[in-house]
Amino acid sequence: MFKKIIIIIPITIIVLLYAEIKIREMVFESDITNRIEEALKNTSDMNGRDPDDNYIESLFDRFRFTEGQLHLNLIQRPRKETSSGVAYWSFNNNKSVTASAFGTDYLHHFVNHYLIGYAPFHVDNLWMPHFIISMRLTYQLDAEQYGGLAEVWQNSKQAFVNTRGDCEDHAIALTDWLIELGLDARVVLGSYKSEGHAWVIVVMESGVFLLESTDKQKNTNWHHYPLAKFEHNYHPKAMFNREYFWFNTGSVYTTSYQGNHWVKKSRFYRLNGEGK
Repeated sequence: MFKKIIIIIPITIIVLLYAEIKIREMVFESDITNRIEEALKNTSDMNGRDPDDNYIESLFDRFRFTEGQLHLNLIQRPRKETSSGVAYWSFNNNKSVTASAFGTDYLHHFVNHYLIGYAPFHVDNLWMPHFIISMRLTYQLDAEQYGGLAEVWQNSKQAFVNTRGDCEDHAIALTDWLIELGLDARVVLGSYKSEGHAWVIVVMESGVFLLESTDKQKNTNWHHYPLAKFEHNYHPKAMFNREYFWFNTGSVYTTSYQGNHWVKKSRFYRLNGEGK
């Protein structure tokens, strides 16, 4: 009888601990769901400000180029051509000063434009947005959403509200949220195993971390992320945040996101209709 009690007590403790974990998970998921629903009540200003007023300034020679000029350069080209991928722009013999991409308004915008300063809600755990974005957004190719158009970018708010998007939509939504929390987060453009891809890096004193927001594995440990230097299948070409655009002038096989091979090419200015 005594031996049976000794066996039953540990089993009971394990069952109670498991039940407590499950209850905490249910409470956590319910809280997150409620906060998402609250965030979705405000869907105004989905497209951001007047794009014609925005411009980039080359850090090489202070040359300025507006989104209005961007539109004029592309207005005569077929829609399927302008939505075929990211366009890299060179000015005055300075290569790859910035990049632009086709948006849901059927116009090209500088890539920084898509980071509009949106965070659905505040979280205490700085890594929690990665979990929420990964679980909330459903991966779907742009061609399936936009009538065969190969590449259509959503801004951070559109991506979070619409819930469907491909790699750059995931990366943009996550990066903007992390920036809002005070982290040095950037969207990286390049390839993964020879396929075009976008992902997120976060630069911290302890190292540069790589966040793959299209990963839907629920069993992933959301408190620990891989150092970018160990991720050899990611081949970066360029990266950007809300203000700056960097271009990799070295090998795309680098696993380092800092150093002389990363050249800060331009700064993005988001203006309103009054030029402020």
